Amino acid sequence: MRAAPLYLQAQLALAAERHVEASRAIQDLASSVEASTGYPIQIVFEDLPPGADAYVQVAPLARHDCHLIHCTPFLSPPIRLHVIAHEITHIHLDHQTLAAGKACEFLTSARTRQFISGLYSAPARRMRRRGWSRAEIEEAVQADAGSLVTLLRNRADDLIVELWLSRHYPCLSAAQFLALSRLHEGDAHPADILGQDNLRPRRLDICSLALDCVCALLHDELCAPGTDFAAPYRDTEAFPLAFRLWQQWKAVCPSLGPGDELRLVDAFADILGLRQAYESRTQAVSALTPPPKAS
Repeated sequence: MRAAPLYLQAQLALAAERHVEASRAIQDLASSVEASTGYPIQIVFEDLPPGADAYVQVAPLARHDCHLIHCTPFLSPPIRLHVIAHEITHIHLDHQTLAAGKACEFLTSARTRQFISGLYSAPARRMRRRGWSRAEIEEAVQADAGSLVTLLRNRADDLIVELWLSRHYPCLSAAQFLALSRLHEGDAHPADILGQDNLRPRRLDICSLALDCVCALLHDELCAPGTDFAAPYRDTEAFPLAFRLWQQWKAVCPSLGPGDELRLVDAFADILGLRQAYESRTQAVSALTPPPKAS
């Protein structure tokens, strides 16, 4: 659901008024993150896949000599500022997690693929009736296994990043409002997704929508009272699960520390019944070592 038009106009004016202040604040954040991590931040503007505004490669994890933020050039100034701030915050929080020795990566394995295959047992029969080969079905299963792990991690990360920005950079609030409003403009209607004759397991659709909904609930809280992004989810099968995720989030968000997003992933997976969909592995703290500075 879109933001209220009058409220949107007010936030556009406020974002323009605060743009210089917010830009300086985010530049200071970038400088602080560069100093604390030991790596420079480089922003690359390039065409990205549809629906993607930006992504970040954190230097020690990507084995680069700098943090790389990839950003689409097709954004208005306030939204671009928020998107870049979002990615810098990812770098900052990832560094804190590494420094605390809590960094983990989430992986698929033969066991997790077997779990996803079990969810596909009924859809696989429909797929075969529609002419899908065994190899095509297995490819769909593996793609779902990977995308599910990514979605769980990304939603937990994004909740923490947006809350952190809201708490620490109130000068960015109008830009955040505009960026989150733009994010939800392209949302598919949840009832339409669940009403489709979809070959994907319905359980996975419900879990994906529940994860989307908990983000919409946070975005509504951050943008109150001008939005109701979660409204399309309320009368769907996904909402009861989403509300349980929301209750879990509200219980832990006041006390989240470095690396706690990883526990949040596990807690969300337990609620969704997806704990068997991934495995985790500790990342080496030695990855923190920055490259030597030129003399």
